[in-house]
Amino acid sequence: MADFLELVAWPREAEGGNDLDMMPEEESEIEVSRMVSSPPLESSAVIPRAAGNGYVEQKNPYILDINGLNDLTKEVLEPKKDCILFLSAAYCRTCKYLSPQYLKMARERLKFGDDVVFAKANAVGKLGKEVRRTLGVDAVPAFLFFKAGKRYGTVLSVSKMPSKKLDFALDLLIAGDNWDGKSIGRLK
Repeated sequence: MADFLELVAWPREAEGGNDLDMMPEEESEIEVSRMVSSPPLESSAVIPRAAGNGYVEQKNPYILDINGLNDLTKEVLEPKKDCILFLSAAYCRTCKYLSPQYLKMARERLKFGDDVVFAKANAVGKLGKEVRRTLGVDAVPAFLFFKAGKRYGTVLSVSKMPSKKLDFALDLLIAGDNWDGKSIGRLK
């Protein structure tokens, strides 16, 4: 059931709705199952099918998924991109609360034409622990910044969004200014 809820929740957050909202109530369960297990025809997103369980994972167009140090290196560090990385964990209630707000922030910033990669990495598991240890993150949720592929500033821990600290740090990154930890620390 959790997989189904996740499947139908993120398109609503990312696109403002999904096909299940538009469906008449007379549709049978078979039709609902067919709609959930097959990609929409008009979508250009790549939708891989997980082996065995029939779960369909849809690729989020606004947030880059980072699965380990290799992905971080290949997607952010080597191409020397500006990036904000959200480290989270499945068991973290605050991370679950922040996830939709982070998606909204990414969607809004990209509409304005900001040239920043919004990425998200899981901080648990073998690959997640490797990323967390390498980046020096002790607790989640954590936000890290990269400027031209290099670490920028310090780790920010935010418990609610919108956050003045996170917005100010992101504005500094986009403007190309130096990190101002004192000013960020004064914000609430």
